[in-house]
Amino acid sequence: MQQVCEKWGGSHEEMHAFAAKSAFGAPGGTPLGQLVAIAHIEEWLSLDQGPDDAYMRRPEVTLSLREAAEHSFRHPDFVRQGAWLKVLNTFAMAFSLAGDRVSARECFQATDGRVTEFPWNYLDGSDPAAAYRKQRSSAGR
Repeated sequence: MQQVCEKWGGSHEEMHAFAAKSAFGAPGGTPLGQLVAIAHIEEWLSLDQGPDDAYMRRPEVTLSLREAAEHSFRHPDFVRQGAWLKVLNTFAMAFSLAGDRVSARECFQATDGRVTEFPWNYLDGSDPAAAYRKQRSSAGR
């Protein structure tokens, strides 16, 4: 997906299309659902402060994240093995940035305090765990 990101010569539209096709083209329970969350985080990263938050809080972004979550980690066929923890951390960050505290809290509870460096390093490159804790606290967990 990185190859189709705007920062590498692609576009936001191409990135989101790739993420959606990959996630929803896979069977339910796929960890590829996180690509939808990553795509929104990538677009958020490309924006200046202010417009970045406004983008993540758009209703269509929240809806997109919820649909991807339903097809991914909320699906009964989701298996907690391999990169499952990264999937939940990625959705936790995306839902936090989107202001969806209920969904973020669900992800934080599922991680049980286990932090992955990605994507939290986008918020605090020197201490991803601090970024995780701050967002977890904001979600009421």
